[in-house]
Amino acid sequence: MGTVFIIGAGASNEIGMPIGIDLRNSIVDILTAVKGSFSETDNASYLNYPDYIVLAREGILEYYKYESKNIDKIRSSLEDIIQSLELTSSIDNLLYDFRNSPEIQAIGKTAIVSAILKAESVCALGNNSEHNEIKPSLEGTWYHSLFLELNKQANLSEFVRRLKDIYFIIFNYDRTLEYYFYNSIMRFYKTNANETAEIVNNMNIYHPYGQTGYLEFQKNHIKNSFGNPQSNNAVLLSSLIKTFMLDNIATDEEYKKACDFLYDSEKVIFLGFAFYPQNIDLLFPDKVSRSIKGNGVTYLKTSFYYATFYKVSKINQDAIISKLKDKNERIRDFIGSDMKCVDFFGEYSSVISFC
Repeated sequence: MGTVFIIGAGASNEIGMPIGIDLRNSIVDILTAVKGSFSETDNASYLNYPDYIVLAREGILEYYKYESKNIDKIRSSLEDIIQSLELTSSIDNLLYDFRNSPEIQAIGKTAIVSAILKAESVCALGNNSEHNEIKPSLEGTWYHSLFLELNKQANLSEFVRRLKDIYFIIFNYDRTLEYYFYNSIMRFYKTNANETAEIVNNMNIYHPYGQTGYLEFQKNHIKNSFGNPQSNNAVLLSSLIKTFMLDNIATDEEYKKACDFLYDSEKVIFLGFAFYPQNIDLLFPDKVSRSIKGNGVTYLKTSFYYATFYKVSKINQDAIISKLKDKNERIRDFIGSDMKCVDFFGEYSSVISFC
């Protein structure tokens, strides 16, 4: 089988999406603003806040069933969460540590949706982009580099065939890859909206921890346009967020399909991925044996692994590689490089090539 790309926050950071600590800080700011909104003397004045703040506020209020008697409790709970967030490295870790608190889970997931939609709107793909130095094609980022590798000497049918041999396991909540491919395919191959939607919907893309709604062309009824917070669907959107195996991810058929592709792949490429123990355990819940039995025959399966270890020490790189090899006996070789994702595509273009 083909290639698996395992994508973390460091990859989407190339176009302005937040890494863990930045997402945490954004959520602290959002919850602080929401908490302050409940102190306004004019109950309608919160409508003057940015849309993503209104989204978070409405989602939190809905959890508390809009009962005015709960306002003091809401403010107290928000303050508690803000204080805890300031003493952890990410919102995911907070939700994992407080996995038995439905209240913290609900508020945290609503805040994630608000923060990610805000980030989508101002990233290089957003309508309110703060990254005008990056072209709409995202030239100079790994998104553009990957698209060039896929369309190299490829008509549309060959491009689609190549996509079928790739699996994207995306640990981020954003929809930047889907949105980028939808627009880039249409621009390059001159496909119409329906043709493009069919191609992107048939891509092998899996978000283990969920996403902030589905784009207009995607096949799901919980839709939300890119970077556009809508306060009337805050609870629905937050219901799509999953965290560190708390939401029965292991029983998800899509999860099983992604794991099967991963274990049988020829190449696995980690881009901007944080090798947290929870993430590794999700990918490899059980030890993967090198031996495969089929039709009365036993044969050995091996794969090549690559990873960007941007600003990761050599000691930590070696520890990560050792742990993954213990988890997966099929790893024949594991090459890690201290570089950004876009630089990895330049350095290892012959490895990534689909020609």
